[in-house]
Amino acid sequence: NHTYDLVLTDLEMPKLGGLELLAETKRRHQTRDVPVLIMTGRTDEASRKRARELGADGYLIKPVSPTVLSEALADLHLLKNIEQVRSRSAEAGQADTE
Repeated sequence: NHTYDLVLTDLEMPKLGGLELLAETKRRHQTRDVPVLIMTGRTDEASRKRARELGADGYLIKPVSPTVLSEALADLHLLKNIEQVRSRSAEAGQADTE
C-alpha cells in the first residue's frame, strides 16, 4: 500500500486520459482524499468545468511558472512542510554564524 500527497496530471495522456485518472482516483476509497492538480494546455471552460465536477482540486493552464505551481501547492496546503523545513534550515544557518 502506497500513500500519496498529490496527483499531478495532464489531461492529454496516451493511454489513460487525465479526466479518467481523476475520476478513478476520486472513486477509490484509498485515494479519494488525495488532492488532484491538473496541468494542461486545454483552455476551454468545458474541460475546466468537467475537471471540477470530477473533483479536481486545482486546474492550471500550461505553461506553468514555478511561482504559479508553488502558489497552487500552497493553496492545497502541500507546501507547509517544505516551508517548515526551509525555516528550520535558515534558523540553523543563522545559529552557525553567531
